[in-house]
Amino acid sequence: MQTPHRLEVENISVAYGDKIVLQNVSFQVPHGVRIAIVGPNGAGKSTLFKALVGLLPLKTGKILIHGLPLGNHKDCVAYVPQREEVDWRFPVTVRDVVMMGRFNSNGWIARPTKADHQAVDQALEKLNIAALANSSISDLSGGQQQRVFLARALAQNPHILLMDEPFSGIDSTTQEITFGLLDHLRSRQVTVMISTHDLNLAANRFDLVMLINKGLVAFGSPHDVLSQGNLQKAFGNSLLVMDGGTLLVDECCPPDDEHLHMPISSSDQVK
Repeated sequence: MQTPHRLEVENISVAYGDKIVLQNVSFQVPHGVRIAIVGPNGAGKSTLFKALVGLLPLKTGKILIHGLPLGNHKDCVAYVPQREEVDWRFPVTVRDVVMMGRFNSNGWIARPTKADHQAVDQALEKLNIAALANSSISDLSGGQQQRVFLARALAQNPHILLMDEPFSGIDSTTQEITFGLLDHLRSRQVTVMISTHDLNLAANRFDLVMLINKGLVAFGSPHDVLSQGNLQKAFGNSLLVMDGGTLLVDECCPPDDEHLHMPISSSDQVK
């Protein structure tokens, strides 16, 4: 019988060397939902995404997509890393980067087909960057670079989209374009998981919220998860309670988990 869940994570633990970054994490994700992954710096948000696309090995547990172990799907999962993890000096154009979203379908050697070019054109138009198609990726603003990686993910036609801090340091126009894309993906039943430090955004623009800090603190509706008690468990002394009940997070501390430097052209492609 077909599983009702698009993504199932069963008791996974992930480590950098001997240092455990995520431990005993389990959850199930249905089709087409939009999930905010929230936690302090060093909580393991980036580590979770890298494990979900096979860039980091599991010490324990398993990950199932459509009921099959990770690695059985060629282009099912698209991953948009944090911008600072990408070497933007890589000499490629915007169109080159977006076309990389098609390589899992045809391989790295095969010439792009007419369908590939059409998918790239549609993605560029959807993100309002068609005029930048022949521009060097290194010449773009941060918001434009973010849109390019979103276009690449869209061209991949994924069932699951993972986005690591996509709203960090971008302009309001790019943020609204991003949410417009997410609404489009919802209509296609694409599951979207986004890490963010913005509690208000998580509370108001997402179906579900996952709160983590080295492990799963809470997972469910924003109203249930973003309680003061759960936030205190996750953020500890970094949580500030202001007059009127406003909750702010002090992000002054450096992350504990190490980031993997990711070239534009290779290791972030899901096999």
